[in-house]
Amino acid sequence: MFSIKTKYSKILITMASVSFALYAQAEPVDFTELSLEQLLEVKVTSASKYEQRASDAPSAVQVITREEIERHGWHTLSEALLTLPGLYISNDQAYDYLGGRGFLIPGDYNTRFLLLVDGERNNDSIYQQALPGSEGWMDMSAIERIEYIPGPGSAIYGSNAMFGVINIITRSAGKTPQRKVTAYASQQGLAGISMMASQTLGGSEGGTGTGVMVQYTNEYKAGRDRTYADPLGYLYLADGSPSPDGVAHGLDQARNQRLFMRVNHGEWSMTLINHERITHPSSALYYTVFDDPALTVTDAGTQLGVTLQHKLSDDSSVYARVGYTNWAYRGTYGFLNGPTYYNNYDDVQGEILDGEFRYQVSFGAHHLLAGMELSNDLLARQQNYSSIPLGIPDVNINTPYQHRAVFIQDEYRVGNAWLISLGMRSDSATYGETSNSPRLGLIWHANDAWTAKLLSGRAYRSPNNYESQYGNGIDYLSNPALQAETIQTTEGVLEWQSSKQTRWMLSLYQNKLNNLIQQVDTTGTGVFQYQNGGWVQVQGVELGVEQGSADELKLRASIASNQATNDLGTTQGNSPEWIGKASMSLPVFKHSAYFAAEIQMVSSRSYVWNSETYSVPNEIVGNATLTFPDVLTKGLQAQLRIRNLFNSDIQHPASAEMPIPKIPQDGRSLFASISYAF
Repeated sequence: MFSIKTKYSKILITMASVSFALYAQAEPVDFTELSLEQLLEVKVTSASKYEQRASDAPSAVQVITREEIERHGWHTLSEALLTLPGLYISNDQAYDYLGGRGFLIPGDYNTRFLLLVDGERNNDSIYQQALPGSEGWMDMSAIERIEYIPGPGSAIYGSNAMFGVINIITRSAGKTPQRKVTAYASQQGLAGISMMASQTLGGSEGGTGTGVMVQYTNEYKAGRDRTYADPLGYLYLADGSPSPDGVAHGLDQARNQRLFMRVNHGEWSMTLINHERITHPSSALYYTVFDDPALTVTDAGTQLGVTLQHKLSDDSSVYARVGYTNWAYRGTYGFLNGPTYYNNYDDVQGEILDGEFRYQVSFGAHHLLAGMELSNDLLARQQNYSSIPLGIPDVNINTPYQHRAVFIQDEYRVGNAWLISLGMRSDSATYGETSNSPRLGLIWHANDAWTAKLLSGRAYRSPNNYESQYGNGIDYLSNPALQAETIQTTEGVLEWQSSKQTRWMLSLYQNKLNNLIQQVDTTGTGVFQYQNGGWVQVQGVELGVEQGSADELKLRASIASNQATNDLGTTQGNSPEWIGKASMSLPVFKHSAYFAAEIQMVSSRSYVWNSETYSVPNEIVGNATLTFPDVLTKGLQAQLRIRNLFNSDIQHPASAEMPIPKIPQDGRSLFASISYAF
């Protein structure tokens, strides 16, 4: 059996051998791109729902490009987001949970971030959950860029946009036909194939053709053994005996399929997303039987959207969108009733028909945006039942929501140096009060190098359908009177372009989260209900730097420090005091290959599980990627990526619905892919 050191040396030697063998046959590659100075002038669309310079956006906006995604070899949205300031992840072997600016309740459904695909809401309709991990809807190869807007976004987007808005901008067909096939595999048992094709059909000289882009992914993950520490002896097997060693055998198996299609014709655009992920987690979710291959979690859905962007004049335009989304969650859970093993089932389905209309116009010093959104649940069904009678009523409810919203924003320029951004949105829903979300941004362009922003806003999260409506009347009680969570944010941002290639960003912020929605044991005997609780306040600072040139080193680094307290006068659980990050990429081997690496460091975190205080130590994770374009022949690319380069023993905090306090994460693993573009 090899030691860790020997294994590590073997991987590096193998990687180096392959590198030089490929380099000997590789042709030089042109890595020419925009300089950072030019990138700073690239428009972003997510902060205000229209194109504007990043320096004009009422937020400390961050952008991840397609080049970064490809050269780092990120396989999930979570991996990409982890390079941005202040973000961190917890994983329970079923889902990734995203935390930001010092706030993350383990297992809390990602309800305080809003995930968009081309500006359309992708959070589901029952749990309002964003899915950033392997369970996500989008394959990374279909993404053109990712725009992250930290801070409150409800003034433009409504519910869930509390800690940030993540907008995935998808790829569209270019003038030149493209086809690409990619095969990949990892030491963790993941294997898959991805296919993409794009082409512009029809059109003539000076005319408009129809661009079509299609991407399909099919991947499978084989099961692996994983060991869990069981300090309280809560891991029990199907025969009722305790697990002797805490080993789950051959689980975390998964199958994942994704389909994406985008069609563009002039002012019209259509997107279609379809996905299904089936997994068998090893972590005994919801206190289920341990080491049970019957534990199954399925996420699936389809989203179809059609948009029109029509220019009325040089100074005005309209945007219209209509969309349909269906979403399904299915779970099979093994439990014991005395000596009897039985299965409990969740079958949750949602269907939404939604639309948006907005108008924007520029006149004088004003840029005005006004719009409205409508959405109707066609289906919002939650079912729960068991394979044997237990004396507890089955759950079978259908509580569809209707939602209406209007919003307005004015961007007012005062001279050449000042910009005032004012926004307001009013939302109303069937189950919930009307929520008003204001936003103010005061932006000062002191000179070409310095920009200062003073930002203030209020955002909210309405109770989701599960929290407010789910109940069987015995051990789970519904609460239609739940009120929305709100957050009030004040932030100061200072941006400094110290050279043509380097930009610094400093953010100081204070968040006050009120009416926190939490599940409460109402009797102390296992009768649960979601109720509004107290408040959490987070004060913090983020310092980041980006550096890049046309064809040399590109660097992104940040350090964030937070202090989170709650109404109990204690430190908020699972809140790191500091987070440090760095990522870089550069051409190597005379510009015939590309090397990329990133490191994330998260401070220790304390949290309460089963009425006891636990903590996870400092987390240090490094990844490295080596990419060889045009190997042997033009269009053939090979990529090697080492995840968790230092083989760190990573443990994530477990939620209150887990039978163990810590969730072990993957050690070092090699991820390899080969693709051919033609």
